[in-house]
Amino acid sequence: MVCVVDCIDYKSHMNIYFTIASYLLAAAFGFGGGLHWQEVTVSNLKLEHANERIAIQRVSRQTIERQEARVLAAQAKAQSRAVAAAADGDSNSTDLERLRIATETAVRAAASDLDACTAKVRAFSVVSTECSTQLKTLAGHADEWVNQALTLQEAWPKN
Repeated sequence: MVCVVDCIDYKSHMNIYFTIASYLLAAAFGFGGGLHWQEVTVSNLKLEHANERIAIQRVSRQTIERQEARVLAAQAKAQSRAVAAAADGDSNSTDLERLRIATETAVRAAASDLDACTAKVRAFSVVSTECSTQLKTLAGHADEWVNQALTLQEAWPKN
């Protein structure tokens, strides 16, 4: 009887050892699984955060590029307006030069006929020359102001 009791006692101790071992093994696997799940969750959160930052940077870069394109387009238009204004100024200068030549011709013609007419035409020539100079200066300033105003309007950020 001693052998049977000893064998049963040995088997019950072995069952306890196996139970404890299986609990420890289950706890280890559970801890390892939980740790792995936590690492995956943290990695996913980091990836999501990085993707959000990339998306925000992409949108801000697109906005900057649109604004730069508007500024470049406004500068190109301003340059073409400046060239057109210079051409208009040259044309006006040529027209004013023709008027001055016509006035001098009229003065010479009037000088041969009448002295009184000559005095009036010379006075007219001086006034006309001064007016044309002032008109040319004023037109240049007006062209600059218009060009700057249009450039600011086109380069101003639009929503």
